Amino acid sequence: PLLVQPNLTPPLFPPYTYTDLKNISRNLTWFSSNSEPNSYGRSMVDSTEPWVEVISWHPRAYYFHNFITDEEADHVIKLAKPYLKRSTVVGEGPDSSVVNNVRTSYGTFLQRYIDPVVKSLEDRVALYTRINVTHQEDAQILRYGHGQKYGAHMDVLEDGSPRVATILIYLTTPEEGGETAFPATKDCDWVSAEVKAR
Repeated sequence: PLLVQPNLTPPLFPPYTYTDLKNISRNLTWFSSNSEPNSYGRSMVDSTEPWVEVISWHPRAYYFHNFITDEEADHVIKLAKPYLKRSTVVGEGPDSSVVNNVRTSYGTFLQRYIDPVVKSLEDRVALYTRINVTHQEDAQILRYGHGQKYGAHMDVLEDGSPRVATILIYLTTPEEGGETAFPATKDCDWVSAEVKAR
């Protein structure tokens, strides 16, 4: 998944350090933005082990490789599929939502800890983001068909929503498309030119 953190000042949400990222998971063995071999003399690019790649320091964006297994992804898709309906956007009134062509996907929310697989994923999100599960929103599962989209939008509500990070977990890998862009990051502090080129 991709984690993006807005610019918040310490101590509210201090940036990750190398040591923080190294200690996030017992299985985390490598931390880099390129395909250089790790301390064990092997590249992690084609590894199935979890590893973290820093994408940008400003805004803070990290790519957690191998965060979810194929079996977990299949389970979440199967669990959500019967409940998918046209996605909505925030409406005018409190707690109101409306269908709008800026967002054409289908989606549903999964109740927190609905089953052991979802619990495991939510606990993993808490571990990686350093945000307790009690401060997370329920998992929103989205399906984008051919040509569907969610147009450019701010991932925070105008009323001062307390959202401090967004984590995107891709359950499938499309042959084409499916990317998430951050168009307002023209002054992005990319880790390397190689990462920016992707």
